[in-house]
Formats: sequence, C-alpha cells, structure tokens
Amino acid sequence: MFLVTKCHESGGEAALHLLKQNLKELRTDHADLVHIHSLGDLDLRTMLGKNGIYPALLKAKRDGLIRYIGVSGHSRPARFLTLLREADLDVMMCAVNFVDRHTYDFENGVWLSLPLADGSA
Repeated sequence: MFLVTKCHESGGEAALHLLKQNLKELRTDHADLVHIHSLGDLDLRTMLGKNGIYPALLKAKRDGLIRYIGVSGHSRPARFLTLLREADLDVMMCAVNFVDRHTYDFENGVWLSLPLADGSA
C-alpha cells in the first residue's frame, strides 16, 4: 500500500496541523506522499517562504512523517513551472485531458519542461 494525502494550505503551521490531523484520521504515523494540493489557488511566495508549506513539508520529511513531497492542481501551469525550478519535488500531478488542453494547456508548458524535473535543463 502507498498512502497519499494532500494539504491545501500556503502556510507551514497550518499545513503541518492538517497533516497531523490526516495521519491521525488515517490511523498511521506517516504518509508515503503529501501533495501540496490545488497549486493554482495558493500563494507561491508564502508557500515557498520561510514559514510556508514547502519548508514545513521538508521538515516533516526529515522527521519521518512523510517520504515524498508532491504538488497537484488543475490550473495555472506557470506555477508548476516555478516549482520545477525552485523546489525539490518528488511528484507532480496536473490535469491533462482534452478540455483542459484548450483551457490551461499543461501539455505545451509543463510537460515540455519536464527535463527541469531531473535537472537536465
């Protein structure tokens, strides 16, 4: 079993509180993956800043509460590109389907930039 949960918070303190609540409800002491969820709705500067969710999840990873950090969302592909450049993510899940291709176009933005994910670009 691979256990995944998500947090929809920009601030680190609120995100860790939600993570601990999720773990309690799931009756476990750790999750394999936590997605920073609905990336298009979150404030990137807050999220990446000193007191943001990203540094908080890095700490949770060091403390053994989670194994992997990911992001997920359905809008604003430019934010995914920013995170590919500025954060060390393990997983990225974004919308790729016929309708969203004409709305957000992750295919020509994020997907073509995937070499950034392994540091080769």
